[in-house]
Amino acid sequence: MTNLEELEQEFEDEIGLNEPTLDTVDVTIRNYVVVAVALSIATWDIAFNYGVYGVVFYHRYFIIWVICTATLLAALLLPQSQRPIGFWGALAIMIPSIWLVLILVLPGDAASTHIALRVTRVIVEIVTILTLPYISYLLLVIFQPQAIHIPWRLLLRLFAVIIAIGILGYVIGSNNHLFITCGDFEISGQDIPTNCRE
Repeated sequence: MTNLEELEQEFEDEIGLNEPTLDTVDVTIRNYVVVAVALSIATWDIAFNYGVYGVVFYHRYFIIWVICTATLLAALLLPQSQRPIGFWGALAIMIPSIWLVLILVLPGDAASTHIALRVTRVIVEIVTILTLPYISYLLLVIFQPQAIHIPWRLLLRLFAVIIAIGILGYVIGSNNHLFITCGDFEISGQDIPTNCRE
């Protein structure tokens, strides 16, 4: 290799022209990217709809509840020495069940008129959504055991990606009139928000 070829190679490496191949990308990085994309899709949907309608649709909560409950039950049915989650993990994934119990115990009209009950429901709803990264990480570790070795820096970056997508989803949902029309909502079978563009 001549000096010119070496300089060209060094320049291409420096500015990122030489794309890595799949076999050269670390498994941890691949897992990180896959989880970031999967969680971002779920986060976007919830955040966008919350921005548009000011609520998280009930079926999203039930999907979260099913994932958490199935994970918890599957873990509890294993011998204790083989359970992939400990006490704090079990407590975290029980939060959606706590939300469900609150819905049963607190009548809708009482929760909407009494400020303490309304605040409690909102807090539990937010905490339920915040458990999603942990549940996803837990499932990733169960399906991809080498994921346990994802460094904390990558986990923090993953959390940052999810928060950024959530904020973008909410902002774009709140300002949907800048991006989509009322007809877009109608065609997709959704309720037409009050602030959509005709």
